[in-house]
Amino acid sequence: MRATPDTGVDALTHAVEAYVSRKADPFSDGLALNPIRTIGHHLRRVYADGGDSEAREAMMLAATQAGIAFSSAGVALRHGMSRPIGARFHVARALRTRCSSPR
Repeated sequence: MRATPDTGVDALTHAVEAYVSRKADPFSDGLALNPIRTIGHHLRRVYADGGDSEAREAMMLAATQAGIAFSSAGVALRHGMSRPIGARFHVARALRTRCSSPR
């Protein structure tokens, strides 16, 4: 099942994108760094054993924190705009979500 690794990597991408955003601040950085560590620690575990409720709970919390960091760092709108751009110009998601320049 691809849903677990795909959504885990998506949450990781949101956290990294928030961390490298030019609009990042200490608040968004704190919210971004924890999910990066948590996802790195738990994603393989939850993929290997879908019934591992401790790892699933950690991933859920990390995805939520990554989303808050993502919104806080000012990249959510640009990220959302990447979807129609990708559909119109057939650009891969990894390329179109590079909308927040590194610090």
